Amino acid sequence: MIVATTTLRADEVRYDRTASVATARGNVVIVDHGEGYHTLFAHLGSMRTAMGEEVDAGDVLGYGMRGGRVYIKGDVGYRVGIHMKAYEKLVPILVCGGKARDFFGEYMAGGMLVLLGMNARDAAQPIAGGFLGAGMHGGVMYVRGTVEPWQCGAEVGITEASEEDMAELRPVIEDYAQAMGMDAAEILSVPFTRIAPMSHRPYAKLYASM
Repeated sequence: MIVATTTLRADEVRYDRTASVATARGNVVIVDHGEGYHTLFAHLGSMRTAMGEEVDAGDVLGYGMRGGRVYIKGDVGYRVGIHMKAYEKLVPILVCGGKARDFFGEYMAGGMLVLLGMNARDAAQPIAGGFLGAGMHGGVMYVRGTVEPWQCGAEVGITEASEEDMAELRPVIEDYAQAMGMDAAEILSVPFTRIAPMSHRPYAKLYASM
C-alpha cells in the first residue's frame, strides 16, 4: 500500500519509517509491505500513485532465480519467473497469491511457480494473461483452478495435479499460508492445474547441426 506521496526540498534528508510521512529529496513514494517493512522511492521525476492505493508486485520478479523462496500476497505483472532454474540442490520457488499478466514462467528451466488468483484487485481479470510457460523447458507450474489452452505457450502440457503433485505442492502452500496469515485448507480446497514442458529441448530442431 502507498503510505506517503510528497514532494520535498533538496535539503530534507530525514526518513522516519514508523510514520506515514517521510522526508527525502524530490518526489517521494513509500510502500508499506506490512510487519514494519517499508520501501522508499525518492528522486522521482513524477508520481502516478495516491495515498492508500494498493500496488502489485511488478514485472520480471524472480528473474534467473537459482534457489530460495519468494512469497507474494497480491498480483504480479509481466514475465514473472522468467529464466528460473534449479541449481544442484537449490530449487527456486515463487508463489503469487493474486493474478499474473502475460508470460508467467517464460523460458522457465527449473523450480516451481504457483499462481493462486485469490488476493487479486480485479476479480473480472483472468487468473493469468497469455503465453503461460512460453519457452518453458524445465520445472513445474501450479495454477489454482483451471486455465484455458489459449493462455499457455505451445511448449507445455496441461493436466490436473495428481496426488503425487499435491504431495509436492502441499508443504509449499502450508508454508505460504502461514507466512501470509491465510488458511491453507481454503487454498487447497480448489483443484490445481499442473503446467509442465513437453520437451526439455523445445527449440533443438531450430538450430543447425555442426
